[in-house]
Amino acid sequence: MTRYEYAEVHYDGSEWLTLRCSDSTVGAPIAANVNELVRKCQITECRDETGETFRWDIRIRQFDKVTDLMFWAAAQLCERGWEPFAAFRDKYGSTTAVHFGLKRDEHDNTL
Repeated sequence: MTRYEYAEVHYDGSEWLTLRCSDSTVGAPIAANVNELVRKCQITECRDETGETFRWDIRIRQFDKVTDLMFWAAAQLCERGWEPFAAFRDKYGSTTAVHFGLKRDEHDNTL
């Protein structure tokens, strides 16, 4: 049976972009690149019980750039061998959130 690693890029409809990735060696550089591209952003790292970072919450105050960065982050994952398998929207009141789910064979170490 094939086992997969998981990544998600999520835009909450306001100024938050969230990147979740089961491989922190992939997620961390993408989050760092967002920080270089948008100087007015704040990144909060969330760690699991082992201390490994699995989620980066990125607050981007330049609202018009959030959706572009969401697609850019998803493209960065695809360039590193991740395969999109889901895209969907959630509606929260007047806000629409967008999610991209990506997977990679856990034995594929494409960087």
